[in-house]
This record gives sequence, structure tokens and C-alpha cells, in this order.
Amino acid sequence: CPMLKEQIQAPLRTLASWYDDLGVPPTIESTGGVEARVPRGNGAMQYLSGGVDSLATLRANRLWFPADHPLSVRACVIVDWLRWDPDEPSEFRSDPDAGKVDTARRICEAADADLILLRSNLWNTHTDGYFFTDKAFGAFYAGMAHLFSQRYSTSYTAASMDASAPFPVGSHPLLDPYYESSSMRIEHHGTYLNRFERTALIAGWQTALDNMNVCQNDSRREGNCGTCEKCIRTKTALVALGKLADAGAFHEDDVDADLLETVIEYRMVTSVWIANYWKDMVEPLKQVGRDDLVTVVERIADDYQQ
Repeated sequence: CPMLKEQIQAPLRTLASWYDDLGVPPTIESTGGVEARVPRGNGAMQYLSGGVDSLATLRANRLWFPADHPLSVRACVIVDWLRWDPDEPSEFRSDPDAGKVDTARRICEAADADLILLRSNLWNTHTDGYFFTDKAFGAFYAGMAHLFSQRYSTSYTAASMDASAPFPVGSHPLLDPYYESSSMRIEHHGTYLNRFERTALIAGWQTALDNMNVCQNDSRREGNCGTCEKCIRTKTALVALGKLADAGAFHEDDVDADLLETVIEYRMVTSVWIANYWKDMVEPLKQVGRDDLVTVVERIADDYQQ
């Protein structure tokens, strides 16, 4: 696609301005020429992790568009990232989390969307895991979306951050839209909401409350652990919204200051944008009279800055 071939220079330049180690951008070769294909797909697809961001994208889509609208999500895609088998370097190991697949199936049934399980070895294009997170995963998602351009015409990737905090990361509003082509539109969705506002958006959707999977301890395969940073932060947001007791995805009905203190004790906040996620909860917690939590939340954000 001539549009993609030319516009991809924008994310390459943006990434080069963020990361000095990337070097000279690769040369794009097209021995068969370029062609602006007419969109043939009908409707949209989106990537679904089961976390707050992707659930908010799906929820917003259902609230905005009727089912027959071209921008309405027809299918949700979950990605099984194939990993090299350390015992057999020439082989890839596929070990999808059956629990996550079942959760995604329940979400899709409630949203009247198809579920697609996609396996990819793109994670292994670089041995440094930070390459995927910091530089590449938006491009990977967009590239895989183009495989579906005969069926869908738009692909949504949920934003991690809002527009006020555009820190460098591998999926970004300055990157993702430039990976689109004449036959597949790529949308980096959700920058108009911060993380707390996205949580508020899905808090009115019982399916999301019962099936969200935010846990960092994926290897447990037992649902949300309740004690990692993401679980604690999500539970705290739901307390501020008066919805934790209604959330089947978590066992607890409330959080206390002692649990929040563990975020500081174990230095769980590892980036400035995560610190900002905590800051965004201060006022909502004050509004519901949870001053016992406000003090610790403020300390969590301040502790990272120090």
C-alpha cells in the first residue's frame, strides 16, 4: 500500500527520537510494486486482553455504535504469544491460558462478538523483552490486523495512557495510526480517558466486573491474585466507584491501608505513568470518604517520585 509505505516513516522517526539504540531505519522493499487496495472488510476487530483498557474500548464501542455500523466491533482477538522452547531452540511453545480464553469467550458472548485466538511468534523477534513493550507491540498488533483486512476494515488497539501523559511506549497515538493502510484502518483508542475513567466506564457493565483479568501474576492461572500492583490498583479504583463488592473478578469486598502499604514496601510502582494512575484516584477516594486510603495513595505516588 503506497499510503502505508510512505506514512510508516512517521513512527520510525518518532521511535528514533525516543531511542538512540535503534540505528538506521530498515529499507522497505516491495519487488511487486504497491497498490492501494479497496477495503473489503465489514465492521471492526479489536484486541482483547481482558484488562481495563481493552474492556473500556469494547464497552465504549457498544455504547457508541449500533451493531450494523461499520465501526462496530464484530470480533475480539486474543493473542497467544509463542515462545521459544529453551530445551528445543528450534521449536516454539504454545501454551495458551485456558482460563483467559474462557473469560474472553464470556465477554464476547455478552458483547455479541466473535472470538478469534491468534498465535504469533513475533515476541521472539528480539531477545530483549523491553523491545516488545517499549518499541514494537503497536506495530505487531497492526501488522497482524492486516491479515484480517478481507474480513474487517478497522482494528482497535486499546490505549494504555491518556492524552495528558504521552510517554514513550511501543503502542502510542504517535505510532499506531501510521501503521494503517488503504484497506485496514488502525485506531489507538481511549486516550480521551485516564485509567480511572476507563474503570468507571466498565464499572457499569457486570460482565466486565465479573471477568476482568488485570493480574501481573499470569503464571498462576488462577484469576486475579489480588496482591500484585495492578490488582491492588484496580481494586482501589473499584472501591472509589463503590463497585468492588459487586466485582466477581475479585474475592474481596474492600481494601485497607495495610494492603496499599505493600505497594510502597515492595516498590511496585515502576514508571511515572503508573504513579499517575494512582494520583488519578486521590480525588475520587476523597469524594467517597475514604481518607484512610487517600493518605497511602498519595504516598504511593510520592514514593516513586523520590
